Amino acid sequence: MSTYPPETNDGVVTSWVPLTSTFTPSVGCESKYRLNGPSLVAYDPGYGLDIDRNVKCGPPAVTTWWEQGRLGGGDGEGNTAASLGPVTCPNAWTTVASPITGSSTQIMCCPP
Repeated sequence: MSTYPPETNDGVVTSWVPLTSTFTPSVGCESKYRLNGPSLVAYDPGYGLDIDRNVKCGPPAVTTWWEQGRLGGGDGEGNTAASLGPVTCPNAWTTVASPITGSSTQIMCCPP
């Protein structure tokens, strides 16, 4: 699977972070939850940053994408956004949908 080159749309550069190798989450991720605003979140990419650094419930590339606001820059003209692609679902996870939205294909992975 090859990586995608950066692309620019409306002054925003999208840098693609590949997720091409199978990731195995830390043991116990199915019971690691946190409140994120009004939502109860499991397999949260930021759990290992905010709660327990020894727990990795998602691949590092997903954490980079999910928490990119912490990298600075903000939204708007002349900024770089991180997006994932190409994508391989984690070990033992199932690809449940691959809808195409505009020029993007979304990959949705669910844990067992």
